This record gives sequence, structure tokens and C-alpha cells, in this order.
Amino acid sequence: MKVLRSLTTAVAAGGLVLGASTAASAAPAGASTGAAPVTCRIKAGAPYLSGGLIKGDGRIDCTSAVAALQMKVTVQKKMGTRWVNVGTPAQGTRYDVIAVWGTAYVGFSHGVYRTKSTGKVLFYGSSVWRPISAVSGPRSA
Repeated sequence: MKVLRSLTTAVAAGGLVLGASTAASAAPAGASTGAAPVTCRIKAGAPYLSGGLIKGDGRIDCTSAVAALQMKVTVQKKMGTRWVNVGTPAQGTRYDVIAVWGTAYVGFSHGVYRTKSTGKVLFYGSSVWRPISAVSGPRSA
């Protein structure tokens, strides 16, 4: 199961319009008013067992290159009523890219796990990082 969640931003008549959506978007710098906006989507895949490890994959994909993408993927374990980060996260920042991805992992232990992906997008011509995040559905191990 994959869950998509993020923020939409678009440049309109010189102002910034914000609204809930399944992507982060902005008009490319120097684009004409008829140009399609750049859209970025973040994904958090359900955790899975691989070689004695519980792994969780995360990914950010954009429709066109952006100035920078920053992402952190963590595996979380349910402890009581809270979700706690466990294991080794995957994180980093990449510049002038279309996509980034990573796999977080933790040693096998029985419990309920989920994958959390958080990130930020820096569009060309902007100095503001736009946050995006996604959380997978829980899975028992």
C-alpha cells in the first residue's frame, strides 16, 4: 500500500496560492503563463521484511527538474499509542534533480511498523523550501 500526501503551491497573478492536494507545485522560473507547473509527489511504501531486516522505501518524483530535493525516510514502530522512529534512516539533499529515493531499515523484531517519508522541495526561482510528507499504512511483523 502506498500513500501520497503533499502540498500544492502555484504562482498566480504575482501572488502565491496554497491549497491541499496530492502534490507540491510551482510555475517554473521564467515560464510563460501557459506553461505547466512543476509537480512533485512523495511516496512512503509499506514496510517489508528482507534478509532479517524490516525496510521501508520512500521516494519523491517531480515532473521536471527542481533546484533541490531534501528527503528523510524512517521506519516507525508502534509502541503503545505512539509511533517511534527506529533503526537507521535514509536522508540527504540533492540539487538540480527530478527524483530522490531512499530505504530506511531496522533489525527484525515482532511488532507493528510503518514507513514515514518527509521532504522539502526548492523550486527554481524561489528561496522558500516547500514541505511535503507521507506515511504508509501499518504492517505487522
